[in-house]
Amino acid sequence: MKKLLSALLVVAMLLMGVAAFAEDTFEIALVTDVGNIDDQSFNQSAWEGVVEFAEANGYTKAYYRPSEDSTTARMESIKTAVEKGAKVIVLTNLAMSRAVTSRHPDGVKLYEVGDVVIDNCGCLGDAAIDVPGVPEKVAPTS
Repeated sequence: MKKLLSALLVVAMLLMGVAAFAEDTFEIALVTDVGNIDDQSFNQSAWEGVVEFAEANGYTKAYYRPSEDSTTARMESIKTAVEKGAKVIVLTNLAMSRAVTSRHPDGVKLYEVGDVVIDNCGCLGDAAIDVPGVPEKVAPTS
């Protein structure tokens, strides 16, 4: 899963094309969750993909770690990255994102701020498998 996420991130960057990378000040940015880039989880795998791509292609890179585990903190990290020249690539479950109310004070949803939005095609509720005797579905799809 880690390698898949890293690969998707790199593919998304490539899909943005030459125009997105044309400016000398462009920065490739990763906004993590509240974990860090050395957490041996998806944050670390994604960061390693960013580093590999940036170094191979001569781009600057940075990561932004939200101050807390909240939508508001993540959006502030994204805003900071954009102010420093980053383009926004969003990897999200669009079915779920569209079905829920934003928790951000401005009502904005993550996919609405993306320059490139990649839908992971997860199901509504983010769980896919019914298990007999278990009241809710299990197996997250995002």
